[in-house]
Amino acid sequence: MYTIRPNLRQFIFWVLLAPILLLEGKVSRNFIDTIALNNPEKRSEVTAQITATREPKAGEIYIQYRFQIPGSTAWYSRSDDLFEKRTGLVVPIKLSVWKNVRDEMELQVYYLPEDPWVNKPVQRAGNPVGDSFAGWMLFLAFDLYWGYETIQIIKEYRLSRLAMENRQEEKRRFWRTEAF
Repeated sequence: MYTIRPNLRQFIFWVLLAPILLLEGKVSRNFIDTIALNNPEKRSEVTAQITATREPKAGEIYIQYRFQIPGSTAWYSRSDDLFEKRTGLVVPIKLSVWKNVRDEMELQVYYLPEDPWVNKPVQRAGNPVGDSFAGWMLFLAFDLYWGYETIQIIKEYRLSRLAMENRQEEKRRFWRTEAF
């Protein structure tokens, strides 16, 4: 009699990649929100209070800020929601922008009216769309690899099943057919 058994090491790696697939929706949502912040028709602008600063490297200043939208008593700040909701995050701005805003400690911020937690300084340092796209592509690459591995598991199972029916011992990456 023959049976099919899994190669557990391979399956453990496949299972460990699975949670990354669950994060794909959040990462792609972040990318879509970043694009929306660059669309003048979808965003609004407000003045934010700078609450803290850091200067980790030459040429950039990292700031924390908060703001209120008209008609609301809630305070909003830079946030993300990848693993859990984090608020009050720091964001880089150019030194030239810092020199213009440091006296008043106020800064112009874009936000999405439907979700004010999605926001960014008007003159943010770096390339937010490029950074967001690169993050999304990294998660997408892992997800595509996981999908490929899933197809391989199914394909190898079918081949192992055929080997079992033909009473052949066979060792594959994810499955092995053996006599017992």
